[in-house]
Amino acid sequence: MATAFLADFPELAYLTREDLEDLLADPQYFQAIFHSLARVKNLYQGQAELGMANESIANNNLRLQESLYQLRSETQDAFDEAKALEARWKELDKEQKEVYQELWVNGVSQGHLTGIRVPDYDGPITDVTSNDIICNGGINPYHTPISTTVIPVPAGAQVTAEWHHTLTSANTGDSSDPIDASHKGPVIAYLAKVPSATQSSVTGLQWFKIYHDGLDSSGKWGVDRLISNQGKVTFTIPSCIAAGQYLLRVELIGANI
Repeated sequence: MATAFLADFPELAYLTREDLEDLLADPQYFQAIFHSLARVKNLYQGQAELGMANESIANNNLRLQESLYQLRSETQDAFDEAKALEARWKELDKEQKEVYQELWVNGVSQGHLTGIRVPDYDGPITDVTSNDIICNGGINPYHTPISTTVIPVPAGAQVTAEWHHTLTSANTGDSSDPIDASHKGPVIAYLAKVPSATQSSVTGLQWFKIYHDGLDSSGKWGVDRLISNQGKVTFTIPSCIAAGQYLLRVELIGANI
């Protein structure tokens, strides 16, 4: 008689009911018959193959273990380097100084970036022998287009130079605008007579100082007063200055304190 059991194990179809009862009653007989069944043999074979596959995977993982440890170490090193670079970037952002970007004549603004060779980057020029220290350029490339306006300033006029941390940081709430308060130092202005105020060459000029605001008796620096004045410093063009074209160079010397 066909049954689901015999359909799964056709090898037992030749056994009588009495044989099956004996099979179930005798463990040794059962084990002998059970392990001879094709389906059981296939299951054992599959189990053995699975065990060998697992062993192969385990051995492969052991071979990869050292590489994985190395990769983990390199990943941690890369993460640490990225964090260090992030911290250094914050330091560099603080080290960035300021950009002179607007001139006022007798209280009247001549326009943002007008008549000024303005750098896009406001980092320090650390090589004091570089020509870039004269009027920027080089590592502090000029903002383009460079203004070709020549600002008329009569002798004896009051001029105001205005600085900000970046070209767009004015009135933005930038805590380092116009310059980080840790950068202590003087504010200085120079003139140099030139054939043309729009000439590109600035080397070999005869600069002379017309203004200096340094350390006062209260311990305040010119930079402190510039910060109090929202980035502005005002001084007078000497009345003895002869007519002609000049370059005006205003600078802050800031030490990180």
